[in-house]
Amino acid sequence: MSTKKIAIPPFINLNPNDNNLRRILTGFRSNLLSTLARYPNLKVLSENFEPKTDKGFKGYIVNTSFASVKGSIQILMAINSHSKTIRTLSFQEKESRLHRLEQKIAGKIISTLFGKRNADLPAYQKLSQKGYESLLLAQYYAKKFTPADNDTAIGHFNRASKDNPNNSQALSGMAAVEFQQYRYGVHSYKKANQLRTWLEKALELDAENVQAHTIKALVAMYMDKDFLSAGISFQNALELERDYLNVLKEYVWFLLAIGQDREAIKAIDKALEYDPISVDLLTTKADIYRYREDYEEALKWYEKAYDYNTSYSRSVEGMVACYTNLGDKNNAYRFLEIYSRRSANEFFAHRVSCEVAAHFKDDSLFGRSLKALESYQKMHPQADLSSDLMTVYALTEPEKALSYLEKAFKNGVGLVSIIRYPYLKKLWDTPTYTELISQLQLDISLEELKSSQSRLLHIKSEGTETFTIARGLFAFAKAGGNYTEIHYIQNGRLTTQLLRLKLNALDNQLEGDFFKRIHNSFLVNIQQPELELQGNAHKAKLVLNKFGVNLPVSRAVYKELK
Repeated sequence: MSTKKIAIPPFINLNPNDNNLRRILTGFRSNLLSTLARYPNLKVLSENFEPKTDKGFKGYIVNTSFASVKGSIQILMAINSHSKTIRTLSFQEKESRLHRLEQKIAGKIISTLFGKRNADLPAYQKLSQKGYESLLLAQYYAKKFTPADNDTAIGHFNRASKDNPNNSQALSGMAAVEFQQYRYGVHSYKKANQLRTWLEKALELDAENVQAHTIKALVAMYMDKDFLSAGISFQNALELERDYLNVLKEYVWFLLAIGQDREAIKAIDKALEYDPISVDLLTTKADIYRYREDYEEALKWYEKAYDYNTSYSRSVEGMVACYTNLGDKNNAYRFLEIYSRRSANEFFAHRVSCEVAAHFKDDSLFGRSLKALESYQKMHPQADLSSDLMTVYALTEPEKALSYLEKAFKNGVGLVSIIRYPYLKKLWDTPTYTELISQLQLDISLEELKSSQSRLLHIKSEGTETFTIARGLFAFAKAGGNYTEIHYIQNGRLTTQLLRLKLNALDNQLEGDFFKRIHNSFLVNIQQPELELQGNAHKAKLVLNKFGVNLPVSRAVYKELK
């Protein structure tokens, strides 16, 4: 079956004065995109895609209108490059069951594009209409990316979760927004355990929840500083939907952190193939060049993003940084003024002002901006703004910057900035910086991640239970009559899951060269690191050195492994 691309621009709201309806429809569209993204032969473009006929996009565009929550939806499907209408789909939903309507629309789109029933999409996790609308409102506010909107989103996610505590979308959405609050420094590290609980439950309910895998990767990278686990979770998310743009956007920062700049550019270029005019993707590509201190190339991509959307503050902030480092004072100050008016957080605007002022030795602006930063920190004592203050003091007071560096590292805030941010260059050779970075597991083989760590295993018991785990986290299995103990790695430690399943049945479920039956009672992942075969044919054992575990090896298998 051929792969197709599809874009769904925002709904044309026929009741523009109804703010609540507009928010619900924005969330409805997010849900629809998420549902379609799970179809294996359909590549869904990012939400900020804006079709323009002169840009040569070839793929399906779904133009939509929605009269009211209890009214009708019309969907016009077309190929943009030829303006050819494929089909018009109309829906009338008198009962206002939006969650059922979402499934109907997705099914119609799949049948239109592929000529088959939408059998691959999972059953919807039940919510009442009110609970579903709470979920949609939560998704709307979550995409505004400001601390205040995040708090509003958390409230709506909570209401959806209370409506159905087993809704995987609500759980992963809550974790995603809480992580954003953590990354902004609004919420403390103490909330991490709750966040992890939500993620684990979301994945237990839905092993293919891409958002949960992605946030799990970010938690591993920023909170735990465990880049290997982060890489595994990213690979799991990419494997579920390899061209899922939201995953690729975050994966880029993982690649930058481990020094894989070329791979980062490949990843963002791959994303841009599917969404060539996404301001978010264009800005991210510019960020990569900025981190590499190629300011002229970075500026080119920031300007391209700015041409498409002049109100996108991230691209404006990037242009300020580039003009500053290129010594173009007039443009640096011009775009600084624009950024100050548009930034979602006044603190960020003051930080950028400090960076510009320090470069051009504008003592007056620097003093005012620094004072505003310190006042903001006093007014928001619960916020950890150490990574931002660190970048400011790196330009003027390296010793003070180092103290903020240690705090930022401890809390995981701005971790990627700590590793690569150009303004911190003065600190790179200091013993403190070197010692901190040495604690990170950055020496990671992408080939190993892609080949042996990424695949998800769905182990089915004899009952209704399915245990899902990344292949690279499976250590070994031990037989116990009608049951099998699965020993796997969680947070760097061996953990056990007991399944009603005979070892022979498990062996039949596992494929490839990764797993080996080494004894009547043991099956092991032989691709895991730090394995050592010891003894002889009469008394052999396989040692998992990382965990100090010895597993018996039969004589026949010993000869094979030898």
